[in-house]
Amino acid sequence: MTSDALNFIRSGDSDLESLMLAACLTALGIPFSERPAFKVGGDTAPVVNWLFDEASIDGKHKASEMISRWNDKAWITREDNEHHLAYMAAAMRNLKTLIQHHIGQAPNVELVKKGNKTLIIPEGVPEAQLGLLIRKFTRS
Repeated sequence: MTSDALNFIRSGDSDLESLMLAACLTALGIPFSERPAFKVGGDTAPVVNWLFDEASIDGKHKASEMISRWNDKAWITREDNEHHLAYMAAAMRNLKTLIQHHIGQAPNVELVKKGNKTLIIPEGVPEAQLGLLIRKFTRS
């Protein structure tokens, strides 16, 4: 179902928010247009433009309206909002938080193996304590 409407989402290499919106639009049944994406480069960082038809396959959702609602934080986070997009947005934003926490907060560790045992040493352990840990581990 192609229309003359041009509904697009721009996403840069590190723009997870735009990719989440594109995923939600497809989950709502809004298909990509005949040419789903094109990359624009040049003097700036490359940007991908994701193009969508105006309406979902079942006709229940309009891309322009869903894009607008996604960007309306008051609507999307309203407590009584039972719309599918609101639930998907909450799930996607939770995923984004988990990814950022996982990538940003996970400590660097070093593994020391002895037979079938492994000692996990977190980054920043003082040298004196590190020596004690390794000596105890290698004696056991």
